[in-house]
Amino acid sequence: MLEMVELTQAELQERASQPGGRLRISAPHGMGNGEFPNLLADFMRYYPDVSISLQLTNRTVDLAEEGIDVDIRSGPVEDANLIVRKLRLMNMVVCASPIYWKKHGKPEHPRDLAGHEALTHSLLGAQPVWRFDDGGKPLDVAVKSRMDCTEGAPLIRVAMRGFGVIYLPSILVQSHVEHGELVPVLQDYARKDMGCRPRTSSGATTAPRCAHCSTFSRPAWAASRNEKARHRPGSFLR
Repeated sequence: MLEMVELTQAELQERASQPGGRLRISAPHGMGNGEFPNLLADFMRYYPDVSISLQLTNRTVDLAEEGIDVDIRSGPVEDANLIVRKLRLMNMVVCASPIYWKKHGKPEHPRDLAGHEALTHSLLGAQPVWRFDDGGKPLDVAVKSRMDCTEGAPLIRVAMRGFGVIYLPSILVQSHVEHGELVPVLQDYARKDMGCRPRTSSGATTAPRCAHCSTFSRPAWAASRNEKARHRPGSFLR
């Protein structure tokens, strides 16, 4: 009888820790076009009792005011009331279409990009500069922007048509590289210090759905999207 009671208590504790309810996530617009939706689908498959509301926005989100459980962003977080965990590092990738490289030639050094047509993010302004890693030292290269945009997706589409070079996080271009639509270059110089991290309000972490989301991962984010994850997901926390 005692063993049955202990077993029942263990089952109740396990059920209490299982995520359930609606998880409200905020993320930048650009993540809606990369591997992130596949990650959310895996999360829903592993945790069938969780429903998701996804808000895509590039503005700063007030988690408490807007009822957001998890906000996925990159860069520093200044609010002391937020709990920030390192999600993963995202390599940057310089790439263009095979047609573009055939016409203009591939650069051998980041400085060679000054002579190419760049497709840049609007936040870089009228005189965009791309930062690289040259033997552990930062190297800034001024590029000529043929087109700028507030989102990465249009830049990717234009690059695939052969009208310029893009420099974006690998999570946004990985599938296009795998299908041969974009060809990466200068991989030894690309930045590898760009972080992506979830932030939650101090009260939200008590909900199992928030805790599981903050540590959820699947191997396809680190490997190929075509590689099937047959085991339970690990953690983004490194």
